[in-house]
Amino acid sequence: MTDPITIVFPIAGTGVRSGFKFRPFLELGAGTFIEAAARPFRAWSHAIRQLVFVCLEEHDAGRFME
Repeated sequence: MTDPITIVFPIAGTGVRSGFKFRPFLELGAGTFIEAAARPFRAWSHAIRQLVFVCLEEHDAGRFME
């Protein structure tokens, strides 16, 4: 078995096309953009050490995380 990997999601866009809203937390169907992006990787959770989401400091994404 190989070592678990880290998957990096660059989510540091300015949101110009979405009205300057931080897109990862915009609603998309029954969830958010970021949930939809991470969902396909659930099947590989045994091979993934961590998911890393990189955003701009000004987005203060920590306030959205548990």
